[in-house]
Amino acid sequence: MKMACFRSIIILLSLTAFFGGGNAHAQSSDSLRIVSSADSLAQAKKTEFKSSRNPKIAVRRSLLLPGWGQAYNHRYWKIPIIYAGFAATTFVIIDQNSQFVRYRDAVKCRSYGTCLDEFPDEDINTLISNREYYRRNRDLAVVVTGLWYALQAVEAYIDAHMMGFDVSDDLSLHWSPLMMVGGPGSIGISSGLTLKLSIP
Repeated sequence: MKMACFRSIIILLSLTAFFGGGNAHAQSSDSLRIVSSADSLAQAKKTEFKSSRNPKIAVRRSLLLPGWGQAYNHRYWKIPIIYAGFAATTFVIIDQNSQFVRYRDAVKCRSYGTCLDEFPDEDINTLISNREYYRRNRDLAVVVTGLWYALQAVEAYIDAHMMGFDVSDDLSLHWSPLMMVGGPGSIGISSGLTLKLSIP
């Protein structure tokens, strides 16, 4: 029993020396702090925040014209990123569609035998496979474009909503070692770790 107690104290002291975080403190039966409802309400009011932008207006503007919601939120640097995404997906759609049309026409020519196609070295199965490959890529690029459109609207909504959020240095997380001494009728000492989140 003495050995277990001694081991617990050594571990606690090692943690304190290694991390150097705060003082060890004893937890007794009278360490409970009672918080009144008025204190809870005051704390809730302190942590409350109000956005300086209307999220509904931001999302409506983004849906009408991509980037308009970001301009409403004064996040002008995001607008080129939005249009670069649209430019990239539009390029992929045009490129893959042109390849799809080439192979589609070649399959038609080969199937009906009415004309010569531009892929004489490829058999009909390869032409069909390539046609379907470019069709899938084109359709996928259309879906990605739609998702990008929705994402920029959601981003404008969230950004407008979070503009009043407190990100000051007062938000912090502190931890310290904890030594618990048994109460009446119990024997021994145990060690642990406490975490405390400070929100202004």
